[in-house]
Amino acid sequence: MLSKEASGRKEDINLIIIITVVYIINVFSVEFPIIGILIGVFAIIILLILFFSGQLESYILYLILFMTTGFEVSAFALYEGEIYSFLKLPGLGSYHIFFLSILPTLLFTRKKAKFYLNEINKFGDLSKYNKGMFWLIIIGIIFGLLSLLFNDNDVQNSSIHFSHTRQELISFVSVFLLGLYISFFLVSSPQFSNKLERLLRCILVSLLPSSIITIILGLHGYYSGNKTILMPLVIFFGVTLMIFPFYSDYFNRKRYFFNGFILFLIILIFPSPLGGKWWLLIMIIPTIWIINTLYRLNVKKLIYLNFILPIAIILIITFSLIDHSGQKWENNLSQKKFDQAISSFNIWENNWFENLPNSPKFRIDEFINILFEYNEKPQYLLFGKGFGGSLTQHTSFLDWNQTDAFSIEQIREGRYFRLHFALNKIFLKFGLIGLFYYISIFILCLKGIKKNPWVLLGLIWFLMYFDYYISLNFGLFCLLLGLFKNEKKRKLYLKK
Repeated sequence: MLSKEASGRKEDINLIIIITVVYIINVFSVEFPIIGILIGVFAIIILLILFFSGQLESYILYLILFMTTGFEVSAFALYEGEIYSFLKLPGLGSYHIFFLSILPTLLFTRKKAKFYLNEINKFGDLSKYNKGMFWLIIIGIIFGLLSLLFNDNDVQNSSIHFSHTRQELISFVSVFLLGLYISFFLVSSPQFSNKLERLLRCILVSLLPSSIITIILGLHGYYSGNKTILMPLVIFFGVTLMIFPFYSDYFNRKRYFFNGFILFLIILIFPSPLGGKWWLLIMIIPTIWIINTLYRLNVKKLIYLNFILPIAIILIITFSLIDHSGQKWENNLSQKKFDQAISSFNIWENNWFENLPNSPKFRIDEFINILFEYNEKPQYLLFGKGFGGSLTQHTSFLDWNQTDAFSIEQIREGRYFRLHFALNKIFLKFGLIGLFYYISIFILCLKGIKKNPWVLLGLIWFLMYFDYYISLNFGLFCLLLGLFKNEKKRKLYLKK
């Protein structure tokens, strides 16, 4: 008879094999769109069967699996053409994801919903996240209507305002509902947190064998004329496995470090399209090592660290001052994204902003333009412009008429609805209230990252990809799991 640990390991291996197969099938869907369409139809049928049989926990877990293993951005995978998957189907786009997100609400009676909400309120961190999301939706709807009523930036004559409003509302509500369901089951079902953690963990671990298989098969994607790893966007989080063994819950999972490190080497050669932020993530990982090491060190080891840490800081600063432009990398995209990440921190250089690459410069320029927008229209400062809120360019630092920065429709109208950074998006749509929520969740996560790796993954998602890519909502699931685990430990500690 297998021990509990051996049995759990066997379940992990079986799940990793299944997820790897799902990844590979999705990879083939890039070259053969009919495979992607069949995957999408098959996934919807499975979810509907689970829904009508009342298995809501399984419904949510399978929805997470299908969402995180699919491709959704054609430009990140193909030189030209369209991809189809569970996340993007012909004729439907991604609207079926919204339908599948609201479907479970039909099974929640008023009494049951009230019970779940009361249970969530017992977990302050989960409650803060969900209540904040709810009120942002209310603010977004009200002030989106007011922006339209007062014809802000002449949006009444815009041909794309309604479509952007609809997309923003649907996307935000979907993220809110998914987070709410997961919070419901975390606080009310004793085994759900273990099931969710196993699924998220195995999704990360499966990235390595899946990546190796795609490389052996000679499959790769394209981005900006460079070859990239042909994997779903969730591969962005794969290298975070390196930090797991530095947390008490994963001390016996040393192999996770090597799993994440090998993924790091693979992505150096075949980068992810999200390379710039990926390099920022790589820079964050040593910081987490230091935090967790300090958290556990005794006085003697702290004295040793005082000698080592200044040397490490000097090396990092020296490395950032080196001109890497003359170096030859295996992949130009890796070098480009690395230079972007490094240049973002060289704030001591003269003309720092002017010397920044366009990617980080656009994000800063957008924030500056939001400040100019609110300076001209202070009535929107507190609550923002709501869903469908737009921005016009007030500065002349950059040419916003670049099709790789904004859509042709936005450029033609001179109204910009979709910004490039979560902070900018929240500030434009929800004003100072949204900014306060953003900062409060950031602080909440900072307090928890030394106790739980899932909070770190959630924080990265919230800072960089909040309400952007469907597959990267993987970070949302990590955030809620991490907040729940930390609060549960705190409650158990207080009972002692």
